[in-house]
Amino acid sequence: MRPRAAWQHVAKVALLLLQPPVRAVVPTIAGTDTNCTFSLRHGLKKDGTGTPMLRLVYSEGVLEAQPTSDSELFTQRPRLCWLDRDQTSTKPMLLMVANSLPYLWHEWPYFVNKVAFARKSNWNAVLWLGELPKDIATTVGPWCCASAVGAKLKLLAKNFGRKKVNCSASFAAEQLATRQAASRRLTYKGVGRSSYAGSEHEVNSNHHAKMAAASLLLRNSRVRDVFYMDLDSYVRPEDVKKAASSASGMTQGSYDVVLNEAHSARHPTRPHPFWLAGGMRWYLRATPFSIKFVDGWLRHRCGFKDQYALWHTLLTLADVAYDGEIGRLPYNQAKYAALKPTEIPRKWMSRDLLVGEAAVRAKGAWPVHLEPESFGNRHGNLLGEFEHVSTSCTSKLATARGPLEVVDLTCKVDMGKDLLNVLGLDAVDAAAWL
Repeated sequence: MRPRAAWQHVAKVALLLLQPPVRAVVPTIAGTDTNCTFSLRHGLKKDGTGTPMLRLVYSEGVLEAQPTSDSELFTQRPRLCWLDRDQTSTKPMLLMVANSLPYLWHEWPYFVNKVAFARKSNWNAVLWLGELPKDIATTVGPWCCASAVGAKLKLLAKNFGRKKVNCSASFAAEQLATRQAASRRLTYKGVGRSSYAGSEHEVNSNHHAKMAAASLLLRNSRVRDVFYMDLDSYVRPEDVKKAASSASGMTQGSYDVVLNEAHSARHPTRPHPFWLAGGMRWYLRATPFSIKFVDGWLRHRCGFKDQYALWHTLLTLADVAYDGEIGRLPYNQAKYAALKPTEIPRKWMSRDLLVGEAAVRAKGAWPVHLEPESFGNRHGNLLGEFEHVSTSCTSKLATARGPLEVVDLTCKVDMGKDLLNVLGLDAVDAAAWL
């Protein structure tokens, strides 16, 4: 066995020995209020006489929120609220995440659209409402600390007057690997700049809350299938049945984890790298592997973009030659590393970083599948009927409590059409509780 291969084998064995039991939960995540339910009436009428309302029943009481409502409840303790807390079957779970009530109101029509989809499809829905626990938001692991993004985080911390980025303790094998990776970090600047938009209050963005929520759900005996969707996504009324049908096929499939390919349409002559996935939508089956995957994704958190940790997590779980190479590039360069052979030098990359999932599966069990992303008129199987709102345009919808400012997709697509009609909300009773 070659020295490098021998070291990798020892490192993997050490990592497995040091891993906590699969059912262990990060203490601060375990402190999330899971004894919470939500219901809503969307309250969006064309004549402006409706009243949007979100009702939360949580451990300490009841909150009936309207568009002008805000609450410090969710900065102190996140809430994982079920649409149907008392479900006795293993319905598919549609997971959504919002860090605050103002953000939820800003995306209100799209949130309601997905809850209505869950009701029509006989699914349950779960809303994580709140900030990341402070210790998760403000710390990173040793892989991140040794990475190119970690270096930017340290510089950001210095610029904001903090002494250092708090690197949490982690596995000994990982610490060794990241020290070695740091000594070989690339300085190549051929593609883009890191898109990290930092803050003086946090190191990691709230994008990482979806992993915390999924980690809790997968440990619940009543949950078998979890589908995650970004809050600013929606499904057209004519596609509801098709989306539910394709999702049903996925729950009966053989994969524990299904993600979308990221950043490029499928190349006609070479496989899409098995690790180059997006984080806007995904499916997890409640298995030990899925728990290990989502916990690893959260543990490797590293700044604003959650995909950076996602790629590293997939590479560490697969049976491939990998010692943290992704961390040698900033986020924007890393995402093009396996797709732009003429723009980024590959001498530092193991060939295993260029292979597709079929090559990984040929070595042994690999319960992860990347579904081609939707593009043009093509819908991918991973809830491809859901579209992502890629606009910052807003409009004010009239309500009985005053105007509600929301993101408005009709300024970029479906121009000239009515937003409520596009989302199918004109067919949902505005005063009825969902």
